[in-house]
Amino acid sequence: MLDDSLHATLARADLLTDTARHAEALEVVRPVLGSHPDDPRVHLMAAVCHLGLDGGGRAALAHAQHAARLEPASEHAYRIQALAYLKLEQPREAAMVAERAVELEPGLWLAHYVLGHAALGDRYSTHVAERAAAEALRLAPHEPSAHLLVARTRLDHGARPTKEDRAVAERHVREALRLDPQSAEAVHELARIQLKGSNPTKALSGFLGALRLDPQSRESTYGLSQAVIAWVWRAHLVLWAVCVFVVRPSAKNALTSGADGSRTFSLSVSLLALGLCIWVLVRLVRASGGRFRAVVRATWRGDPLGAVWAALLAPVAVACVVASVLPPAPAQAIMAGAMIALIVGVLLSWLRFWPGRRS
Repeated sequence: MLDDSLHATLARADLLTDTARHAEALEVVRPVLGSHPDDPRVHLMAAVCHLGLDGGGRAALAHAQHAARLEPASEHAYRIQALAYLKLEQPREAAMVAERAVELEPGLWLAHYVLGHAALGDRYSTHVAERAAAEALRLAPHEPSAHLLVARTRLDHGARPTKEDRAVAERHVREALRLDPQSAEAVHELARIQLKGSNPTKALSGFLGALRLDPQSRESTYGLSQAVIAWVWRAHLVLWAVCVFVVRPSAKNALTSGADGSRTFSLSVSLLALGLCIWVLVRLVRASGGRFRAVVRATWRGDPLGAVWAALLAPVAVACVVASVLPPAPAQAIMAGAMIALIVGVLLSWLRFWPGRRS
């Protein structure tokens, strides 16, 4: 009777975790943690509950490790340990314990899936990720997650995926979408493929679609911010060229020699640069499908440094136009400010791609 009660409690907690109600599930599990401290099933359920909570990685790891001590042959305990290490952003440790899970249950696709997922986070283990993904797909060809893992290994195994890598990844992602049309993860991966293929318009639409399916996804929020930034970086390069090679030399020439014959040319080029900025903005508004404010908020949440860098576009463009019509002295001062803004932009861009940050 006691075992039946424990089974019912764990089944109830399992149902709650299936609906992402991890805090409620943990409250259900807490009483049996005290009454059954030596039952590995209880500790594994507590670990699963903590995995779904912000900041629950260490507690999840402790429970999973205790379950492994109670039942050393439990593949599930090592698999949950790997997921806890991933939550703590320790992919190498995750891959090590995931390999133990595979050793215990080599015929279980989930064990290979977690190993592949963990190995992807460790840049020295990409070959392990590829093998694990291929084995997971062989064991479970109708599982969308297995197809998505194969797609990720093709997208993330190098600095920049080739056209063939993107084609293979897209084929697997579309198969995952066929198997599960409501998969936010698959929609997100498809958007990533478009972004890596230098198609920010489709990427923007894809990340918005993923956020509609999963509004809390940090990965899709970050991806959306990168799609927006991909829109504007070329315009930044154009503005840099306009500032350095056209407007600033023109103002300096007028200040030193009194000649202003090149100011008309400077104004024309600056207006073209401003037009480019307006064109980028209009294209962004159209690509956002009526959700431009949501795109701006997501860009700020996903990558604040990148958002500031992108926001420098408009004031620098306006500064170019204003400097082209003012007398030389104030024009020089304005262009000095614009140059400082562009230097700040370069520093922000450099910080965004500092080793260890996501890119």
